[in-house]
Parts: sequence; structure tokens; C-alpha cells
Amino acid sequence: MSENCVQCGADLNPLTGALAASMAKVEMLRRWDVDVPAPICASCFNKLLTAAERRFGPEFFFEDDPPEDFQKHVAERAAKIEVWTYDPYVKGSVINLGLVSGHVILGTGPLASIAASITDFFGNKSEDYSEKLALAERDCLSAVKREASRKGASAVVGLLVNYTELTAASGMIMVDMLGTAVAPARIAVL
Repeated sequence: MSENCVQCGADLNPLTGALAASMAKVEMLRRWDVDVPAPICASCFNKLLTAAERRFGPEFFFEDDPPEDFQKHVAERAAKIEVWTYDPYVKGSVINLGLVSGHVILGTGPLASIAASITDFFGNKSEDYSEKLALAERDCLSAVKREASRKGASAVVGLLVNYTELTAASGMIMVDMLGTAVAPARIAVL
């Protein structure tokens, strides 16, 4: 009985269908923190290799194991991702790698609610809430960039930011961001 590729559904029979990717190569990609489903055909695996090259750079293909400072390397790549609220790229110059999102639930606590009530009463700006919202926005944007980096993106376009009060008068606020991860189109044609 033959298996099917979990990505595209191709029959993984070398005589009548698609070739399966080498499990040794699948494990190599997994060590680099790439989510590789199994079983997977060679064609779908090659797409994951292309995304891994975009994510980690050309040195990826010359090392069997991730560098010792792997998390630092990933964080540096994520920090370089550009984020746009619109799409500044010429049509056809980038490929769509899918949606990316980040969510942060902000608990402000009872003391912040009391302080906010006092500043609201006097019509002043609440510095405590402003600082907490700024921190939540930074964490949320960081999550979006990390997810885009995992997909091999160089930018996120069409970023939407939403603020939602989760429970009335309890000080729980959710900040969520959603955008589209993109990469230069020339890399897709390897």
C-alpha cells in the first residue's frame, strides 16, 4: 500500500507516482527548526528547501547542523523583515508566502484600572495604559516577524492592527496583527 504526500496529495510510489523525500534530509530540515510534515514528496520538499534558503541564507546548504547561536541567528533574520501597512512592491516582483499573525493579550490589572479611572476623570492621558499598549504592540510585531521569518519572507505587507477589549471593565485587551508574508519572486524560480 502506497502513501500520499501530506502537502500535495501525490502518490508516493516511485514506480507509478512521485518520489518521496529522503528521511535523512527531512530530519536535517527539522534540526533547523523547519516544520516538515511526513511523508512528503521530493517536489514539496524542494519548496521547503527554497524557503529555508531564504530564511537562513546561502550558508544553510553548507552546514548539516544549525550554528550554536541558532536562536540569535533566527532573531537577527526576523529583525530585518520589513513591515508595511500597504503593498509597496511592483506586481509580480514578490511571491505570496501566506498570512502571518501575532496576538498579545494584555492584562492591565486592578491598580492600572484605578489609575486610568482617575486620569479619565480629570481628562488626562493614561501613561500606564500607553506604556502597556506599546509593549503589547512590540511583542505582537515581533511574533509577526518571527512567523514571516519561518516562512522565508523578506517583508510583511498589508499589516492590519486590531485592539479588542475582551471583558468589560476588567482591563483585558487583545492586540492582534495580521499581514501577508512575501519574498522576492526571483528566488522562487530556482
